Amino acid sequence: MPATADAQTAGEGVRADRRGASAVTPEECIARVHEAGPRVTVIGDYLLDGWWSGSADRVAREAPAPVVHLSERSESPGGAANTALNLAALGARVRAVGVVGDDDAADELRAQLAAAGVDVSGLRSVTGASTTTKVRVTVADHVLLRLDQDREEAWPIHVREAFCERTEAAMIESDALLVCDYGSTLLDDLVVERLAAMRRPPLVVVDAHRPGRWSGLRPDIVTPNASEAETLPGVSLGSGEERVERAIAATDRLLEATGAAAIVVTLDRTGTVLLRSDREPARTHAVPAPERHASGAGDVFAAAITTSRAAGAPIEDAARFAQGAANVAVRRAGTCVCSLEQLGEWFSSEREAAGP
Repeated sequence: MPATADAQTAGEGVRADRRGASAVTPEECIARVHEAGPRVTVIGDYLLDGWWSGSADRVAREAPAPVVHLSERSESPGGAANTALNLAALGARVRAVGVVGDDDAADELRAQLAAAGVDVSGLRSVTGASTTTKVRVTVADHVLLRLDQDREEAWPIHVREAFCERTEAAMIESDALLVCDYGSTLLDDLVVERLAAMRRPPLVVVDAHRPGRWSGLRPDIVTPNASEAETLPGVSLGSGEERVERAIAATDRLLEATGAAAIVVTLDRTGTVLLRSDREPARTHAVPAPERHASGAGDVFAAAITTSRAAGAPIEDAARFAQGAANVAVRRAGTCVCSLEQLGEWFSSEREAAGP
């Protein structure tokens, strides 16, 4: 099946930038995304986040543990599902490809994604399996406990092969592939090898706990945080601001170990550093947020840099676009989400604060 005209247009934008392109403003990035509506396939670990909040005024009689009186419960897409949700909120046309259980959590996950405009036809349930869930119990905006229900055993071979077939079919009509690998049993070495041999879309982005596993895919961009970067051979970043200079010094090792054309190391409150072999490093800076517990800021960043890059924005501007999205998302508690409208408002307020 031939690539769509949209995919060809976005691909030409990405390839043109590799030859060198002028910088664009955040507003121009937003306009490009609006116009292009890039098609993005998201593969990886789909899960459901739970947020249970309440108060704790006493300790249980039977154990030295606080008694939490729950007052509110909510559920939201997590992991690759949160990335897909953010892509849709940021203006991309999103196809989710993954594996979930045959349970209420899967139904809720699929329903929330579909309501946000995500194509969930590639998100398949496996009879007898459970969907991964992560429930956070919070008191006074602090996480007291997290309850995880994970799958530890490997998925059957027919499930992994069917997943690869769906991924290959989805990529044919996509402008970008975003891999969300958080260490589950789905994206095992067999799947990684199969994906590396497939025809790829114009842009491939990898967000992984162990980014070195994906070097055979030759990704265009990888987005590890500091601890994930340190899983690569010979990389030690330290702490605080020193991580920036150490990451820059390790540029060649990072690129070689990940097989990537560019790597953006995310450094929480320090911001990010963009590294390539043929260009000077580029920085973005985080804006301090209130002390609220937020989960999934990395998902937001990966979604935003993929969306803007697939829409043809130069990578330096795509990184700034993504930093802005992360700045917006972490300013409220819960699983992070940023919309294109919120991002536009953020950049407008930043420009006004900077003055003429």
